[in-house]
Amino acid sequence: MLRRLLGYVSIIAATTLLIAAQPSETEAHPISTLLPESTDTTDKKIRAARAKFFDIGSGTSLLIPPRIPPGAPPPPPPGSIVCLLPLPELPIDESDVVVVGEVSTVQPFLTSSQTSLYTEYTIQISEMVKSSASAAMKNSLIVLRRGGTARLDTGRVIAWNVHGEGDHYLRGETYLFFLTYRPEQEGYHVLKVWRVKDGVLKAAYPNEIYKASQFLTRNENRSLAEVVQTLKDRVDPLL
Repeated sequence: MLRRLLGYVSIIAATTLLIAAQPSETEAHPISTLLPESTDTTDKKIRAARAKFFDIGSGTSLLIPPRIPPGAPPPPPPGSIVCLLPLPELPIDESDVVVVGEVSTVQPFLTSSQTSLYTEYTIQISEMVKSSASAAMKNSLIVLRRGGTARLDTGRVIAWNVHGEGDHYLRGETYLFFLTYRPEQEGYHVLKVWRVKDGVLKAAYPNEIYKASQFLTRNENRSLAEVVQTLKDRVDPLL
């Protein structure tokens, strides 16, 4: 499985891109604060593995406030561009786990060098479509993703923006996730994701968003129930 998935690994194409958009929040989707180490219940080896994997390893620590001349606007947050190699719209065969689930928590973390961020999403599973023997299934799972936005104890907001993977997932929203399991991180990485709105699929990855705008995708506005049943039939035609 790992060898097969190497062809679909995301590639960071640039790490010094300045993104014009500033971090924003709403009452429904507030910016999360960094989790103090004293309250982090994740095993330290697992936390270190996650922080190392997503580390950019260059630039200035996000904890150091930028020097802004008097009267000048704050600089845009740094970020990176990710190039994703092609995958099917519904990559059931390439995925270790496929679930329908709601995002219950959004928690950003600093990477090892503190020069970038990654985000952990807790997903409450509402329907299991495909599971892997290598990953113990529970009622929830952790999805890991590069980038994010965090508020410091001082109130200052830091961010690492990523272009090429679509918008970050919103707390309270439901998605159809196609995932690959990383045992050394005890977490999942996303191969593809679709947002679920009013029982139908909505494109959430850049390629599918573009195809939907051109009416070139079969899955935009398709019933979630229909898609899930089709995927389950592919996993086990006898069911």
